[in-house]
Amino acid sequence: MYGVNGAFAVELYLKCLLAVECGQIPATHNLKGLFYQLSRESQGKLKRDHDKRIQDNSMLAGFRQRLGIKTDLDSLLEDGQDVFKQFRYMFEGIADRTKPVGFALEPFGELVRNRILDLRPKWLADELTSPTH
Repeated sequence: MYGVNGAFAVELYLKCLLAVECGQIPATHNLKGLFYQLSRESQGKLKRDHDKRIQDNSMLAGFRQRLGIKTDLDSLLEDGQDVFKQFRYMFEGIADRTKPVGFALEPFGELVRNRILDLRPKWLADELTSPTH
């Protein structure tokens, strides 16, 4: 379930960012396609932020070392573009079993959320906070 939920969260963040930038919400689950519909400015910022973040991310370092998975954003988007559809219907089987199937875009989802809040800082102030005890 983690892969489905993680992919869906990133999808919703990307669609929110697209709505903020250009007022469109495409009817697709394809994360790579959604990313490349973002403005060039957002694409560049997200790639730069991702490149910085992957240096210190132990989960992604493990993927690189143990599985030989490329963790640059283009590679992760290529490999994870259809994770939502693949994992949602996992009981039907996964077509290409020779390739490790996983979801390594969780840190990217946080970056997309941060980009949304860069463009709409008031939304951060509107977020509910936990009461302090």
